[in-house]
Amino acid sequence: MQTLKLTKKYEHYPEYKDSGVEWLGMIPKDWELAKVKEVFNLIKEKSFDNSEADVLSLTLSGIKKRNISNNEGQIASSYEGYRHIYKGDIVLNPMDLLRGFVDASKYEGIISPAYSTLRKKDFDTNSQFYNYFFQKHYFEKIFHPYGVGVSADHRWTLKNEILMNFPVIKIPTDKQNEIVKYLDHKLAFIDHIIAKKERQIELLKEEVVSIAMDEQKNGKGEIIRIKNLFNFAEKPINIEDNSEYIALGLYNRGRGLFHKDPQLGKEIKESDFYIVVPRDLIISGQFAWEGAVALASKDESECVVSHRYHLIRDGVIKTEYLLALLMTKFGDHLLNESSRGSAGRNKPLNIKILLSEKIRVPSKDVEEKIESLLKKMNLVRSNIKTSIKLLEEYKYSLISHAVTGKIKIN
Repeated sequence: MQTLKLTKKYEHYPEYKDSGVEWLGMIPKDWELAKVKEVFNLIKEKSFDNSEADVLSLTLSGIKKRNISNNEGQIASSYEGYRHIYKGDIVLNPMDLLRGFVDASKYEGIISPAYSTLRKKDFDTNSQFYNYFFQKHYFEKIFHPYGVGVSADHRWTLKNEILMNFPVIKIPTDKQNEIVKYLDHKLAFIDHIIAKKERQIELLKEEVVSIAMDEQKNGKGEIIRIKNLFNFAEKPINIEDNSEYIALGLYNRGRGLFHKDPQLGKEIKESDFYIVVPRDLIISGQFAWEGAVALASKDESECVVSHRYHLIRDGVIKTEYLLALLMTKFGDHLLNESSRGSAGRNKPLNIKILLSEKIRVPSKDVEEKIESLLKKMNLVRSNIKTSIKLLEEYKYSLISHAVTGKIKIN
C-alpha cells in the first residue's frame, strides 16, 4: 500500500539525514538505526503446561483471545508446543506477507509457534512504538520482497534470520512514548468515526431483521419448504482455457462478497463453476454457519462461483426475503442446524437439509419493504465502504509518518 500524502500542515524536525534504507528515507538527524536483534529477542521456547492458559490468535484486528469452548473436539493437549507469550510481546505473521499482520499482545497466554514472537531486551522499550513501526511494514508490503517460498502470493514466508537483521528506528524511550501517546489518541478518534459509520449499516440491518422475523411469527402466509419456493443454478458452465473468469468469495457474518483476481479457464478448470446473475442468493458451502451469505448485484453479473457455493434464485418469492430471513436468529439457527461437522470450523453445509426446512410465505407488501431496505442498505454500505477506506488509508499514513520522523510529534 502506498502511504497517502498528509494534507494537514504538520511540523517537521529541524534537521534530517539519509537513513540509507529505501523504505525509511530521510529520518531526523538525531535518530539512530539498529537491527531487530539488537532491540528484541526472538522467542522460541514452547510451553507444555497449557491447561489454564488463554489461547490467543493473531488476526487482522490484532491479537484476540480464542473462544475454545465452542470448538468441538479441541482439548488442552492439542495446544502442546504452543508458545507462551506475555503482555508487550510482539507477534508477527511471517507466513502471509501480503495479508498478514502484527500486534503487541495485551494478554498473557499461548499462541501458535508458526508466528514470530519478539520480546524486548530493555524493560523501558515501548512495545507499542515498535508495533506501530512493524505495522508500517505490513501496510506497505515492505517484508514481501524478502520472503521465500513456492509462490509470492501464497505462503510466502519471512525467515526469522532475515527478520532479526531488519533495520529498525532506535530513539529514546521518552520520544517513543510521545509518539505512541499521539498515535493512540488520533487512531482512537478515527476508529470512533469508522464505528459510527458502520453503525448506520447495523441500524438498517436491524430494521430488515425485525420485519422478516415479525412476518415469520405473525404473518398470514402458508408455511412451505424452502425448496418449493425458489429456483436453483443446477448445471455448471463449460470453462474455456483461454477465457478470463472472475470468481466470487464471501465474507462471514453477513459482510457481503468480494471479487477475486481474474484467472484463465485453464487455471481453474479442475473445479465446477456456476455463472452468477443479479439477485442470486449465494451461500457458502463451508461457512454458511458463520453467516457467509450474500445477494449478488449487477456488479457480479457474469462472475462465477465454484461448486463450494450454492446459488438460489427467485421463485414463488424473491431472494431478498430469504436473505433477510437468514439474517435473523431464526435464520442463523437454520444455517447452523444444516451445517454438520466433527470439530472446530469444519462444518460444511448440507444444502438438502436447509432446503427441506419450512418458512412462511411473506406478503407482497413485506417483500417489497424488505427489497427496498436492502437496496438502501447496499447503497449506504457502498458509500460508507469508500469513506472507511479513505479513513483507514489516512490512519496508515499517520502511523508511517510518525514512526519514521516525517512529522514531528511533541
